[in-house]
Amino acid sequence: MATRPKYSQAPVRDILVLLSHAEGGTADFSALINALRGMFTPNETDLGPPSYKNNEAAWIDYLIDCRTSFVRAGWVTGSKSLWTITPRGRDALLVYSTPEQLRTAADQSRRVARPVDAEPIDSNMATAPISSAVVGSLGEGIQEAATDERYDSAHVEALRKLVRAMEEFIEETSLSPLADYPLREAIFFWWRRREFKRSGRLYAGKYPMTALWSPAAAERAATSKRCGGIVIEHVIPNNVTRQRLRETLDDPVEFRRVLDSEIFFVITKEEDDLINSAGYMSTIPDSGNPLDRYRLAGLDPETFAPLQLP
Repeated sequence: MATRPKYSQAPVRDILVLLSHAEGGTADFSALINALRGMFTPNETDLGPPSYKNNEAAWIDYLIDCRTSFVRAGWVTGSKSLWTITPRGRDALLVYSTPEQLRTAADQSRRVARPVDAEPIDSNMATAPISSAVVGSLGEGIQEAATDERYDSAHVEALRKLVRAMEEFIEETSLSPLADYPLREAIFFWWRRREFKRSGRLYAGKYPMTALWSPAAAERAATSKRCGGIVIEHVIPNNVTRQRLRETLDDPVEFRRVLDSEIFFVITKEEDDLINSAGYMSTIPDSGNPLDRYRLAGLDPETFAPLQLP
């Protein structure tokens, strides 16, 4: 895949901001482009020749190309000409508070095998064998994507069954904590760990380097051969995610979107303790902005960045 150019004012984030303020979260793409013209100053690369017909500049092509990432990340739905921002897209604006953070997250989403707003896959796909004739006709990359999708579908179905079983257990016993533990473990081993492995390089075989790291955690990783004192922190607390899974139990597409919406920061154990001491271990502040969990603990999430090691 050719390297895509960087843009001076990162309209990739601005377009989601415009959508978030549009009535119903929906706007015509051409109207979004017209609004963006007054929001940033294109550089020479931005104004380069377009790749697609009927476009006037490269930056417009870039946004058209970004739609694939937006859809796969679950941030946008709708046709190519009429975009609609999703609740997950609004969450992304909260979590990725700088243009570069959001651009990095959008680029990472291209590893997803299929757009998450596509029609749900038949659950039989999870267990049905792939015929040798079909496998032989696929390219290596497509084979890998098909295998990943089959396993993902199997895990989604298994997690839905587990959530339903845990709900029945809670109803019968009123022992919610006992139900949360197996669900938390299953989510990690059946979903998050696979996502970590597919997200790119892992530090110490565990921590995704493509996640946003606090400066202190990045410094510790760069100066120590051991991974002690570093933790993976859920931007949206575990208990909030589990509640969203319960609420979307009967909709496999939305259920998967909740699983895919997991966003992680990597911070030090001391920073994690600060968040817990501030009272936000398992809650989001009244502002509704999950990043305020960090700000109220004295951390600045805008300084977080993917881990860069030699």
